[in-house]
Amino acid sequence: MGDCLSQMVYGIRYKVHWLNNLLASIFYMTGLAMKNRSSYWNREQKSSSAEVDYLVAYEDKVVPVEVKAGKTGTLKSLQVFVAEKKAPAALRFNAMPPSCSRQETSIAGKDKVPFMLIFLPLYLVGQARRLIADDFQA
Repeated sequence: MGDCLSQMVYGIRYKVHWLNNLLASIFYMTGLAMKNRSSYWNREQKSSSAEVDYLVAYEDKVVPVEVKAGKTGTLKSLQVFVAEKKAPAALRFNAMPPSCSRQETSIAGKDKVPFMLIFLPLYLVGQARRLIADDFQA
């Protein structure tokens, strides 16, 4: 049983690393990657840490990106980034159909910041640049 469980854990870790490398490569190939590096955001404050999986660049704007394996998951870290950095848009890859909606951050003790939240399934990662551009031009 122990061997089977360790193989499952290894398989999941391998898939996560593979997915992260794939996304970083596509962001680089489509011109969204930060110059010469994969970027993420990690805020460590006492009893209030937050982490965003990727930061991508579009023109002079930084767009936070979260990747979730399933259909659910919170957006707390994404909202913390948007609230602190006043990001006009955020991108989330998950297993849901594509959609976008106007949102406001809801972080206790901070002003609400409006932003566009773009939901994309992983198979549309190659279209992220176009969709972000469409949002900024709208």
